[in-house]
This record gives sequence, C-alpha cells and structure tokens, in this order.
Amino acid sequence: EEFNFLTFVKKREVVLNEEHIESEWLDIGEFVKRINWEDDKELLKKVLKKAIKEEFYFKEKTVKDYRI
Repeated sequence: EEFNFLTFVKKREVVLNEEHIESEWLDIGEFVKRINWEDDKELLKKVLKKAIKEEFYFKEKTVKDYRI
C-alpha cells in the first residue's frame, strides 16, 4: 500500500517523525513516474499541475496537525 500527498509548504526543510523513514522532493514528472498509479498518468500530471497553480480547487483548504 502506498500513500502520496500534495501539500503546500513555506519551507523546504522536512522534519520526520517515527512514522516516516525518508522524504524526498520531486518535480511532477518524476513523482508521476515513480508512484504506483493504475490509471492515466498523463491526466494525473495535468491535475497536479493545476492543483499546484491553484487552478484546481478543492472544497476547502485545511491544515491538520496530526502530531497531537
């Protein structure tokens, strides 16, 4: 099972906790190439580009702090 996340951050420094052993910054093309995705990867790339430009809107932007 694989989980992938899109998030907007202010800093590039990543602080890992006990649930994660590594982190890596990837551009969209490399991300899409690496993930397990059984659907149309070119469509996924287009959606991600729009999401990053905030042209594709999610219902609401929320910040959840799961460290609690």
